[in-house]
Amino acid sequence: MKRAFVACILGATMACQSYSTVALSAVPVGADVQVALTDSGSSAVAAGVGRHAQQLDGKVTQSDATGITLSVSELTRTGGTTELGEGRLVSVPADAIATIRVQSLSVSRTLLTAGAIVAASLAVGRSLGGGSGTSVHGGGPPPTGH
Repeated sequence: MKRAFVACILGATMACQSYSTVALSAVPVGADVQVALTDSGSSAVAAGVGRHAQQLDGKVTQSDATGITLSVSELTRTGGTTELGEGRLVSVPADAIATIRVQSLSVSRTLLTAGAIVAASLAVGRSLGGGSGTSVHGGGPPPTGH
């Protein structure tokens, strides 16, 4: 039961991740990002990830006004198919980028979700006989003599 509880909490934490669109100049090194490519951007990164790349997900290893370098964890191709990026380093020039979205944690949503999971877990535990008290109950009047 404890493992299931921990899994729920971790799942809730992951569910509270969100992406915010930012300018290239605001992308910090080390950030987890999603980079949507322009049509010409797909051609620009083809040597690193193959043809028809539409979006790259990964960690920024370098960023400046000329573009970014990613350690790619996942890529999405035209048509929606996704593949693991296997950590390939890919340089993406600034003019190849349609949008950049930086991943962040919503602390308030995470705390609210975790609190709801804790409350629900306690309620389920109680309804399944979580009470530990025992009752000794004398069953009726004492026996009478002959």
